[in-house]
Amino acid sequence: MAAFGIACYYTPFFFNMGNAAAQSAQPIISYNYGISRWDYVAKAHRLLLITSLLCGIVIMALFMFVPQPLVALFIKPGSIAAGIAQNGLPYYAIGIPFFILNVVIVGYCQSIERMKAAMTFVFLRGIGLLIPTFFMLPSLLGTEGIWLSIPLAEILTLAIICYVVVLYAQRIRNCFEFLRKNAISWQRPRRACGRSLSRGCYPWPNR
Repeated sequence: MAAFGIACYYTPFFFNMGNAAAQSAQPIISYNYGISRWDYVAKAHRLLLITSLLCGIVIMALFMFVPQPLVALFIKPGSIAAGIAQNGLPYYAIGIPFFILNVVIVGYCQSIERMKAAMTFVFLRGIGLLIPTFFMLPSLLGTEGIWLSIPLAEILTLAIICYVVVLYAQRIRNCFEFLRKNAISWQRPRRACGRSLSRGCYPWPNR
């Protein structure tokens, strides 16, 4: 418990990094989404994802390759709990980039009024996928499974998010194809294709 508690102490730190990135971009994305500047929304979205991914990779590397000083902040070095934590944190670190990406994607969905999507993703990563992984992995992998439970839940959540984005992207492509074939103005996508599409996870491109 003491060893895994160290990971729990660091989890709010990861969340705060992702949340800080999401909240920094949220006003920019929301404002430009409101005035239909889809190109600015896309640029802010891209920068948000790249920044979050790079931060997650750097932190993951720290936890993977130098866990000793991170553990020593909470437990006396050389103790049994410290040894368990040093062996387990590299497994736990696998999920850090996915954890931060999921937080910023939820923030992005909130910025473009996709509240149902945001709530669904939060539920999946916090309850829907996390509880099953905590029950299944330890029985399959032993101690390592405990450390891998949260990373697996985050990875599965991101996989579902990617699947949803692909579906929305396909719907948007179909909508623009409809606009082309019917010579409908590109400036009226909401009227032509419906408001639900214009609120998709990926913004309409500027034309």
